[in-house]
Amino acid sequence: MLRISDRQQDQLHTARATAFHARLRAAVTAMMAREAPDVPAGEVAARIDAALAAAPAHGMETERQITRYVHILAAFPLDHARREEFAWIGALLEGPGDADARLDRITAALTAPRSPREAR
Repeated sequence: MLRISDRQQDQLHTARATAFHARLRAAVTAMMAREAPDVPAGEVAARIDAALAAAPAHGMETERQITRYVHILAAFPLDHARREEFAWIGALLEGPGDADARLDRITAALTAPRSPREAR
């Protein structure tokens, strides 16, 4: 029988998380370079790092949830939580429901058609 110590288990978990974060960073960096080329690479990296650090506090636990969360937050300024025009993001993140439901509400808000008045 193969035995894996707690330390080895922790190392495996850390290695898997590190690899996932590296893949996610690369994907989000490429997406931002295509979709928002005016955002400096250093700012994109800082946004990604901040989102990865904040994800657990918002209940983002699975790779899918973390991926969605980081893709969303990478599109907003690093100081979005302190800016009034982005208060709705915080309200949705702190709102009711599980992580997937909250991410769904944010996605719906971001993809909802805007009225001509709102587009101005």
